[in-house]
Amino acid sequence: MVEVLEDNVLLRYQDRQVITKMKGVSEAFLHQSRLEPFITQGNFKLKQKSESLAMLGNGVQYALSIFLVNQFNMLQVFYPRNIVGNPMLPQQLYTCKSIRSGAVFAVEKQFDESY
Repeated sequence: MVEVLEDNVLLRYQDRQVITKMKGVSEAFLHQSRLEPFITQGNFKLKQKSESLAMLGNGVQYALSIFLVNQFNMLQVFYPRNIVGNPMLPQQLYTCKSIRSGAVFAVEKQFDESY
């Protein structure tokens, strides 16, 4: 069974940013996914050693001008927190994490620009 979490996120890479959808999936995704044949760059894996990797649609990759060979710049992911009430500081509304881009896929234009 594949566990999946999905939410809207803001992705930032260097001086570019885009709002898109992000899916967090369990390791079982690699065994049950039909996405592998659509990988156009990189490798179909979620981790390299202990580091998590992102798989991007080629539309998202294009919008952010991401080059997988550039290992110096990480992709920043801003996602909303579930907060009850009125937070005083805007940064309390979201969490920010960094992740390295590991692969690019091309399935269908709308899907590739959304994930």
